[in-house]
Amino acid sequence: MFNFVTKTPYSGGNAIALEIAAAEAGYTSPFWMTFRQAVAEGYSVAGAKGQGVAIKRIVVKKIIDEATKKEKKIKVPKRYTVFNLDVLSKVEEAV
Repeated sequence: MFNFVTKTPYSGGNAIALEIAAAEAGYTSPFWMTFRQAVAEGYSVAGAKGQGVAIKRIVVKKIIDEATKKEKKIKVPKRYTVFNLDVLSKVEEAV
């Protein structure tokens, strides 16, 4: 399983999740991309079902601690939804 734009292979749990999603849906393409990547490459994701992945970059999120009522920061993995190339359609440019 690879990112279509960067050609970077997915690894760890993401690779397993994408492999399972592809097998269950009957996808033959090993390529996946995010919504923004699909639009930039001229694809439409209308009606397509995506699969969630987490990347290694950690995002700091501010939350309110219920016990102390004070703001605290927690680290959470950044999540994206990716779409398999099999479910995307190329958008034709209007002439």
